[in-house]
Amino acid sequence: MQLSNLSQRILTALVGLPFVVAAVYAGGWLYLALIVALAVAAQIEFYKMSGSDERHALRLLGLVMGVLVVVHVALPWVWPLVVLAGIGLLVYASFFTGRREVWERLAWVLAGVVYPAFFVAQLGVLRLREGGVVDGRMAMWLTVALVAAIWCNDTLAYITGRLFGRRPLAPAISPKKTWEGAFGGIVGAMAAVLVVKYYWIPLLHWGDAVALGLIAGVGGEVGDLIESRLKREWGVKDSGHLLPGHGGILDRIDALLFVAPLFVLYLEYIARIYR
Repeated sequence: MQLSNLSQRILTALVGLPFVVAAVYAGGWLYLALIVALAVAAQIEFYKMSGSDERHALRLLGLVMGVLVVVHVALPWVWPLVVLAGIGLLVYASFFTGRREVWERLAWVLAGVVYPAFFVAQLGVLRLREGGVVDGRMAMWLTVALVAAIWCNDTLAYITGRLFGRRPLAPAISPKKTWEGAFGGIVGAMAAVLVVKYYWIPLLHWGDAVALGLIAGVGGEVGDLIESRLKREWGVKDSGHLLPGHGGILDRIDALLFVAPLFVLYLEYIARIYR
């Protein structure tokens, strides 16, 4: 018997959600393992969509670089290995200097090290970094605030768009998105951050919580549109098929990836909670 798309979505969530929750709660090596797995899966999907996986040595070196970039969050001493992997990419590509398409693929391989691998690494920074007023518990709740904001953004954007959506947001990229839905998503993201702040992050200022909610709402929409634009450019419907009913990893975490570095930058340089 073939399951419906909704049933597949629910089953996938029931299987995967407990592990994600456990990893976010535990932090440490379990959480690092989670984000490394996310980075590898998302990077493979990115390479397949862009066509840059045809040169397997290039792809392998790119994946190694991506893993090292993520692991560097917990083990700073691996940074020289990232540089060595990058040098390996350049040395390998130099054997094909007469073939322009190899250099084009190299550019996409390096792009995959940044998006999604480096962006995934920022999820590690948010959960694993401590300092200033941030301890392990607060780091966990900041991560929860980010995930909750993205989920509420998606959910409220969908509901508001279905009920009140009239004006297309970006019809050439994502025809179903509307300005009304985007506004509803922003409200949902801000509400999520404010609730988490009120109950579990008392040391975070209200102004910072509002700003983070706004970043999650607007950034989540932009991140989703960027991935939609890439998929249209490459002529694919989903980034992959790893998650039944959901598509690929990138389909599920595109907004999360775009917002995570913005969260980290805000908390570091504007809220200054790590100092």
